[in-house]
Amino acid sequence: MELEAAVAVLLAVVLAATPVLTVTGRLRTTLAALGVVAILLLAASLAAGRVALAGWPAALLMAEEAAAIVAHRQAGAGLASAAVPLYAAGLLLAAELADHAAWRRGGAGPEPPRVAWRRVTDTGALALASVALGSGCLLLAAAVPTGGAAGTWLRVAAVVAAVATVAVVVALTLACGGAGHRIGVRDGDGGGR
Repeated sequence: MELEAAVAVLLAVVLAATPVLTVTGRLRTTLAALGVVAILLLAASLAAGRVALAGWPAALLMAEEAAAIVAHRQAGAGLASAAVPLYAAGLLLAAELADHAAWRRGGAGPEPPRVAWRRVTDTGALALASVALGSGCLLLAAAVPTGGAAGTWLRVAAVVAAVATVAVVVALTLACGGAGHRIGVRDGDGGGR
């Protein structure tokens, strides 16, 4: 197994275990099973070199963390843990490493060093930005009252931001020729799939 794939699986194991350790009872068993399925699916996608499967483990890990957050919320523990931005950054790194490892195993040619360096720096910058943005959102959520008109406008702003994010991702995907190309890498640079 290549280093990227091994690190992706290791990160996925840590991410799968994190929500399991924060809950009890039946939910713990359910989340553990969901985490195991995510890890097995990740390993299968990496072994087969199937890039199309590499996103599903990330979706399962997100669902696992979301279920733990909802359980904490129902128990009166507040909206979210301060560790959620770190979890999101770890998920981003694991998904990117898994995607690239599956892409390489699927028959991609050698990657020029400058493309590899750009991929690493871009992914690192995105992970740091996700921690900063997530931390800022948590601070804002703690500072702004959620009741009354302020709470309503905050929820409206959150929905608009979520829709705008999806629109940007779709636009970038379409601009890059669909899911068959890597963002920011020209064909011939080792970036096409």
